[in-house]
Amino acid sequence: MGVLAAKYSIKPFSVLKDVAYRFRDQMPRPDVLMELGELGLDITTKCGAGCAHCYDQERSSAPNVSMSKDFVNMAVDVGDKFGIDRLHLWAGEPTRERKLLMHSFKAATRNNYRAVQLATNAMQFKTSGQATDFLQSLAQLAPKSQIAIYVSCDRNHQSAIPLERVANIVSAFLKSNIRRSVHMATITAHMVNDFTLMDLFVLLNQKYG
Repeated sequence: MGVLAAKYSIKPFSVLKDVAYRFRDQMPRPDVLMELGELGLDITTKCGAGCAHCYDQERSSAPNVSMSKDFVNMAVDVGDKFGIDRLHLWAGEPTRERKLLMHSFKAATRNNYRAVQLATNAMQFKTSGQATDFLQSLAQLAPKSQIAIYVSCDRNHQSAIPLERVANIVSAFLKSNIRRSVHMATITAHMVNDFTLMDLFVLLNQKYG
């Protein structure tokens, strides 16, 4: 059963609990959060990076599970009915389920969500070309929504994911013409003596000038 929390009257809870119950076999863990006008969908447990700090490591022996498109549609539609207008997509690593991720963006656009946020560790972006194609696809899928991409960049993640992957998507963003519709930020964990973000700046300067 998913965790369901909303800043609304009690009525939405009964509707959302019914939705969660009907789709309970497709929900890998407590993974639906409705709070303060934002719907968060943890769309898949797939990742594969194996970061030591990640709580998903506790499920490393369990099979990977992803939401169905029907569940995404239902959750986004219900959120829209109760005034939610921001969708946050995270996971495991949502870019591992590219078709489902794109479907989620389409669902948000269909329901006139004003903002879609994506959290990624950038592990899928082996080249800047792949990252460019990905960003262009997002901009085309959700032209009416403000898109924000949050990229992990810290010592924990970079122990498993090459920093070059982060550089690929950041550089693709900086070189693109979609910055009016897509916004990007790096997320650095607050750890003592973690200079990963500075390393990223150095790498971007060396590789891309």
